Amino acid sequence: MAFSTSRSCTGRKNMRKLDDDADRLRSDLPWCLLHFHFHWPPNHPPSPTTHNQPVPDPLAHFHSIPWCHALLTHRSILHTAIPDRTPIATTESSLVRETLNTPRTVTACLTFLRYVKDEADNTDNTKPNNTDNTNDNSNSNCNAQFRMSEKEIEAAMKARGEDKENPFLEFGALVDLRDGVNGYAKTAHGGFFGVVLDEVMGTAANAQAKYGAFTAALTVRYKKPLYTPSVVVVRGRVVEKKGRKLTVKGSFADAEGNVLAEADGVWVTVDKDIGRWTDAKL
Repeated sequence: MAFSTSRSCTGRKNMRKLDDDADRLRSDLPWCLLHFHFHWPPNHPPSPTTHNQPVPDPLAHFHSIPWCHALLTHRSILHTAIPDRTPIATTESSLVRETLNTPRTVTACLTFLRYVKDEADNTDNTKPNNTDNTNDNSNSNCNAQFRMSEKEIEAAMKARGEDKENPFLEFGALVDLRDGVNGYAKTAHGGFFGVVLDEVMGTAANAQAKYGAFTAALTVRYKKPLYTPSVVVVRGRVVEKKGRKLTVKGSFADAEGNVLAEADGVWVTVDKDIGRWTDAKL
């Protein structure tokens, strides 16, 4: 998928820096996660040297936007990457790699991984309107998790099918949109939400499946119009795993933190290698 981090385009030097940053940020996480091994995505292949996005430097582009910078530098962010949107010979993902990869559609994209607190904690300190990371209320919420024993945490994870070696991290994408995605004047087409949510939520699902997963159902609930041009954040996260069934939640939000759309979906894991563009032979 073109929004996947599986072929991030930061270059080897920048990727090492991002990995170092991720290690530093992990040191601030609740103790219960410190011994977990983060493998995202599984079997991460080497990074290419180009990304083929209309904006020459997506990382610098989004860091120049204050609310995006606040999100990307938040303590809960584990990893960031520039997706490779270069067309491939198999034509896989050509909709997002080519059709939606122009100066008038999606002009820039940056993905990230985020640690999400227990569902009992509804606070999201990465929302755009919460830019003060030093005065947030995350410490009190973390303290509540400090009181949980390791056995209690592992029991909760087991109940939702979560593996401590591959926890349910949030996969997100910052997306800079232009008027080429419009339906009504100055308003993004409703179908565009579905395409991007399927990509983002599907990437989160794929990280929980050895051979990937297929979309079985996707329901989008529209909350507010998405006006263009604008920059939005799209999120996806697996919340339950039962056998081959993955339950995934997703959302669109704007610069003010307004939720523009929410989504629920079901992905079914593939039980054999069907061959994907990430294979070394491609």
